[in-house]
Amino acid sequence: MRIAYVISSLMLGGGERLLVNLVNHLPEDHQVLVVVLKSGMPLLTQITNPGVRVVSLRAKSYFNPMLFVRLIRTLRGFEPDIVHAHMTLSSLLSRVAQPFLRDPVLINHYHGLSHWKGFTLRLTDRLTQGCVDRVICCSQASRRQRIESDGLDPALIEVMPNAIRVDDFTLQKDRSRAANILGLAGRLTPIKQVDLAIRLFGQLRSHGIPVLLKIAGDGPEHGPLRDLAAELDLTPYVEFLGNVEDMADFYAGIDVFLLSSRYEDLPLVLLEALAAGKFIVSNDVGGVRDILTGAPHALILDLDSEDAVDRIVRFIRDLPTGRVSRENRTHAARFDIREYARRMVLLYESLLR
Repeated sequence: MRIAYVISSLMLGGGERLLVNLVNHLPEDHQVLVVVLKSGMPLLTQITNPGVRVVSLRAKSYFNPMLFVRLIRTLRGFEPDIVHAHMTLSSLLSRVAQPFLRDPVLINHYHGLSHWKGFTLRLTDRLTQGCVDRVICCSQASRRQRIESDGLDPALIEVMPNAIRVDDFTLQKDRSRAANILGLAGRLTPIKQVDLAIRLFGQLRSHGIPVLLKIAGDGPEHGPLRDLAAELDLTPYVEFLGNVEDMADFYAGIDVFLLSSRYEDLPLVLLEALAAGKFIVSNDVGGVRDILTGAPHALILDLDSEDAVDRIVRFIRDLPTGRVSRENRTHAARFDIREYARRMVLLYESLLR
């Protein structure tokens, strides 16, 4: 089977990391081409499957006609059986390119709920869906969004929750510590609501809960968030780690993982925290329930609710004595990348038939 993946970049986002994990776990007898539309490929070194070739088109704009020409030329030269495009704009480009190719199966894969999409993009989605053989969504929330807002045919949509290399996180040893440590990871942007997390953290301390907060990630909100911690007299208790390469080590250094985002699809950080055996407190958004329903040591709630702090206080006070939730680790096993890759290959084969 000849599979071409099309993606905007190989930066450090969740969709990009999922693609890298997927191609690393495809059978080696498949020929795989990854077409990266723009520059920026820090994840390139993590592709270890020898059957994978990567081509970067180094586009500066999605609206450059030469990008469209180079994409068609690259795909025609490879002659794929499957074209699997990730992210919104890559998916739209793949639809426009499809008539110029030799009739491959076309799959569009969405990561995120795309609240940023305007009328023009949604209309284009609706008008070009006839080019697509299957649309993959990461969560039931994303599926509903594609049907209700983008007008996609429900029969086109397949829900496949994200996956990780579970072993990368279950094999890490936890470190001993005196206080409960909360952890948060993500790009520091308004949508992640790290300011809300810091305010909640301050209220936990005011309830007499001995907690510290570690924040992994960087972004435009870094400075204002530091200022907020100082304003609330929390600077000694909040540690900004910046971009963290070894996330398994990060999880080993915390007890409770906190997800405070305003919007999420099916965040990889929750899967990683589960696999690491962390206790979870999460805002009830997007596909969070797709992941955490059935996880024994997880609290799903509206972080803006009046009783949010009281519920978190009770959750932390009731934590088991040990620092690791083996039950959460067991729950995470269903999201392992090896099973995900097997299911993806079965989907490819069924579509080719």
